[in-house]
Amino acid sequence: MNPSIFFRWRHAAVATVVAILPTMSFAAVPGPDVIALLKDPQRGRGIAVAPDDLLDRPGYPYSALEEQPDFTNATAWTSVLGSLPSGIGHDDALDILRWDLGATRARPGVDVATRGDLSDPFIEASVVKAGVDADIFRHMIDLTGYEHSTRAAGFAVAMQILRRQIEQTPAERRDALGVRADVFDRMMAARFMDHLTSYDVNYLSLLLQYHLVHRRYGDADRMGARELPAAYRVARVAAAYRDLEGYLLTYPCNRDATPREGRAGTGRPGDDRPLCFAGATDRAVYQWYLGEVDRQAHRIPDAPHESGLAKVLAAAALFMPLLDAAAIVEFAGAAEAESLAAEAFAAEESVEATAERALPLSCARVD
Repeated sequence: MNPSIFFRWRHAAVATVVAILPTMSFAAVPGPDVIALLKDPQRGRGIAVAPDDLLDRPGYPYSALEEQPDFTNATAWTSVLGSLPSGIGHDDALDILRWDLGATRARPGVDVATRGDLSDPFIEASVVKAGVDADIFRHMIDLTGYEHSTRAAGFAVAMQILRRQIEQTPAERRDALGVRADVFDRMMAARFMDHLTSYDVNYLSLLLQYHLVHRRYGDADRMGARELPAAYRVARVAAAYRDLEGYLLTYPCNRDATPREGRAGTGRPGDDRPLCFAGATDRAVYQWYLGEVDRQAHRIPDAPHESGLAKVLAAAALFMPLLDAAAIVEFAGAAEAESLAAEAFAAEESVEATAERALPLSCARVD
């Protein structure tokens, strides 16, 4: 099917999506780190919260939220609520946990407020939830092509992080703090892969690597919404690229962002079909993303020539395994991993040494 014909149909089909979808419930408030409070032995007192505890149908990629998780009946939960800032109550704390642990979805007008920056609201919802600007989103996929869209997603998030740092850092202090506006400018000016330098792609790889491992919950994005953890941001951008690429037969989502029966992936082992990403939880999209990374990696020649693409793939190999490590840090709080990230970000450490030290972190994963 001609992609342009498909997208004309697709745009018409989703034109009324906001009217069809249910009441809006956007991002959790920025600020408090409820996960840290739960881990605090004085406040959380050992409350163990897994992502499945927040879902009505654990293991189902399109699950609705569990309205009243069991852990909220524990006395320690009351202690956690009492430690939150004034104005942040039970519902807000639950929303924060759901957001930070990947239990929320990306339905336009329900989970995510779209602005019309992209022509397709389902695609835009994923991009907005990832906190990536439309110009960066478009440019990274233009550079890599769809066959390497998972790499493009990583660099899109890294570029967005760098743009934010540039905006927040006075020009006279950027060099001292290692905020390289010149890297951003060169990446955005590049028109072909061979225009990229090894320095620029390595810089972005280390920047993203730092944010994947050195997790900070509660930061606000450029629009003032609570920022998703970096691993989920990358996965959401990759999902948006998959939707942007188009589908040969039928789109996997219905107009109300529910999965289209027989077309949308189930997330079960052996089912490689794309999910209905708008209706899937961040964690389900993340699990799909890990599989997509593997599928795309197997398309790469064993010894690519030293082109711009080869530079990107070599640098991307540094941070892609750490998406698994990000899940470990998320639920285990590994101080050693945070130390590694800080060292990896230091200018004195070489890219090769960082890669060697990062690889063991990808040996385990949390499902």
